[in-house]
Amino acid sequence: MRSAVRIGVVGLGETGAAFASVLDGLPNCDLAWQCDDDRAVLMAGKRYPGAALATAVDDLLGDETLDAIVLATPLATHGELVERSLRADKHVLVAKPLARTADEALRLTDLARERSRCLLTGHAVLFQPGLRKLKEVMETGRLGETFYLYGNRQDFSRARREASTLWSLGAHDIAAILYLLDDTPVDVSCWGESYVRDGVGDIAFCFLRFATGVTAHLHLSSLDPQTLRRLTLVGSRQMVVFDELAERPLTIHDRAVVPARAPSYGLPLRVEGDGSVTSPAVPAEDPLQLMCETFLASARRGRPLETEGSLAVRVVAVLEALERSLERVGTAEVVGAPARRLPNLVSLRGT
Repeated sequence: MRSAVRIGVVGLGETGAAFASVLDGLPNCDLAWQCDDDRAVLMAGKRYPGAALATAVDDLLGDETLDAIVLATPLATHGELVERSLRADKHVLVAKPLARTADEALRLTDLARERSRCLLTGHAVLFQPGLRKLKEVMETGRLGETFYLYGNRQDFSRARREASTLWSLGAHDIAAILYLLDDTPVDVSCWGESYVRDGVGDIAFCFLRFATGVTAHLHLSSLDPQTLRRLTLVGSRQMVVFDELAERPLTIHDRAVVPARAPSYGLPLRVEGDGSVTSPAVPAEDPLQLMCETFLASARRGRPLETEGSLAVRVVAVLEALERSLERVGTAEVVGAPARRLPNLVSLRGT
């Protein structure tokens, strides 16, 4: 492969336009194609003189000099387009989630391995420096035993969308939780409603239960007056808040409740810690850029991203189970095990 990766972007909506902007500014990357089946959208996005324009993905797949493709298309198209791109020997970066079913996601990751292609799902939250720092803090044991987590991912800007709030917003926090805990829930429950468009959920409340006893709760909404991107982890020694939108994205609270050594009905629990709040230094780096750099580096090496693929499959498996629960009005649903053993989740590649 040439030192510069020739890449094309398919789908020029908000996500695709963001990918194109980042890729065009990276060294060792040649933004060679822009593609959208809506000609008006295509012409509106004509900002990069060196990029050819196309309304059909076949034009990109037929270009033997093209190394990689970014797919920022609706979820329903992911399976077909990822498979066609891999069979055309292109490395693929696809907007999250990877597929509509875990079986399909697993099949695509297997195909990438067979063809020695890089397949990366665009879980940008995993490239947030604040989340990576939180993982480091957890591994030191400083927080103690993890009790539970809860996430808020809410805004008012995504009411017009193709996928439900569960699939469009939930994929972020589910990926983050699986990464932090290095685990997959044994069962999940979900409740939600569609207020604006029938069949496209606007809000979802999710509950995830892990075999370790850890639980996680998610509030997802595209009908909220506030924009929140926050994940809170409560540990036996300390508590921590990861806020994607804050200037200081990670805050650690030095406080914990100590269980009584003897029966203490009616007596207050003992609280430890001085209540101080610390905020570790976190690099001010763009997660989308870090993700694109990781993808380009893997494409140059020509090797699959095994661990990222494992996580992407598990995220889809959890989303599938949550959707089944949602359809059954909150019944607990078992998260299906992958058809084969997948790599450990922790060792995501550094950026």
